[in-house]
Amino acid sequence: MTLDTIRELIELNGKVTSQIITDLINDNSTRATVMENLYKRYKTETDGVPIFDRYYDDTAKINRQLNNDFFSEIVDTKTGYLAGVPIVYETDPESPDFEEFQLRNRIDDLDAETVKMASICGTAGRLLYVDTDGKHRVMNVNPWECVWVWDRSIDEVQFALRYYLVEYVGPSGQTENKVRVEWYDKDTVTFFIESVNGYVLDDTEPVNPMPHLFNFVPLIEYPNNEERIGDAEKVLALIDAYDRKESDLDSELEQWRLAYMKVLGAEITAEDAEEARHTGAFNLPEGADMAFIEKNINIEAVDSHLNRLEANILRFSKSVNFSDQEFTSDISGESRKYKLLSLENKCIVAERKFSASNQRMFKVLASSPNFNLDWLHVTQKFTRNLPISLEKDAQVLATLKGIIPDEILYGLASFIDDPKAVIKMMDEQREKQMNYYPTVNLEEDEEDGANN
Repeated sequence: MTLDTIRELIELNGKVTSQIITDLINDNSTRATVMENLYKRYKTETDGVPIFDRYYDDTAKINRQLNNDFFSEIVDTKTGYLAGVPIVYETDPESPDFEEFQLRNRIDDLDAETVKMASICGTAGRLLYVDTDGKHRVMNVNPWECVWVWDRSIDEVQFALRYYLVEYVGPSGQTENKVRVEWYDKDTVTFFIESVNGYVLDDTEPVNPMPHLFNFVPLIEYPNNEERIGDAEKVLALIDAYDRKESDLDSELEQWRLAYMKVLGAEITAEDAEEARHTGAFNLPEGADMAFIEKNINIEAVDSHLNRLEANILRFSKSVNFSDQEFTSDISGESRKYKLLSLENKCIVAERKFSASNQRMFKVLASSPNFNLDWLHVTQKFTRNLPISLEKDAQVLATLKGIIPDEILYGLASFIDDPKAVIKMMDEQREKQMNYYPTVNLEEDEEDGANN
């Protein structure tokens, strides 16, 4: 359903209709199912990982189900690298309201969880609201429960829909799960509940529709990239192939332990086999022979195939293995940059999308009449989460001191999060030193020296 169609129907009916809600949810259902399954896979739920569903008709056949969790490794590596070091926000002029907003909403943790969810599902969501105490709050929402209606001509969200299951108590006291809908426009939020006739206004809400106290839609989208693709989506088939091969190999090795035996020149009865369980030996007639039937497994070929699958998984997901020996050794900074290039390129795209979504959130916040913020002058500083080399940082600081401004210089140091605060501390330290040591008059000292 297009934006123009939605506008026409709303203008015609004077409000959003049950049909609009139904069509938007139906249009979103396929992608919503994909995102929910991706999240289940991240949590390694039984119905989220394909190898856990593998079975054989022959129940006597060993069926190992080994999950090699590349999926979570890709997501957690990107999340730790991009958001492991908290994003630094600065406002000009300073905004006490914004500082309180960060503390009250634990924004560092919220940022990391938003990056993680966008990495898993391809997009994430946040909802701004004003609580009963009049405080401005923000929370993460599941992206598969959200639909955003964009006006691409101005790159703004015109409407947003959030839907989720709730336990509904009927008139006779019976309980059932129903879909609850929150419909957001630039002024109000309208609550609906699922019924036999579609979606009707939720009469449990005392005010419906209710002003949300912002001048823009407060449901914010945080896309991972323009295509809304999760970081591991393109390599799911490779991960599944690795799981199958690893599980098959383990099953074969286990089956090997239960290998069959061949007997030449004799007949083994059930009684003979049972006796051998206790004695550990068979009594064979002269000229007879017995041996295990060996399975020939080319372990080198299997390992080579698994290594290639692992390399392709990391390559095509633009991820790295930080436990690799090359990262644990003392490699140069330039070598490390080249090894991180693919991950860095992916994170640059995610950083720009995250920063743009944050700006939209700041704009919505600033539209509240009780929130003082100049949203156009909020800066965001992202710092990659890498091991710190104090020696190399000290060399950089010593080499560039006096060549570039101090704020830029201190910003290059990985152990300094707030260059402005460091400059202020340095100035205060110099002032204390100047007050401690008395001022010396060089002319008087020269005269005293000559007289002496």
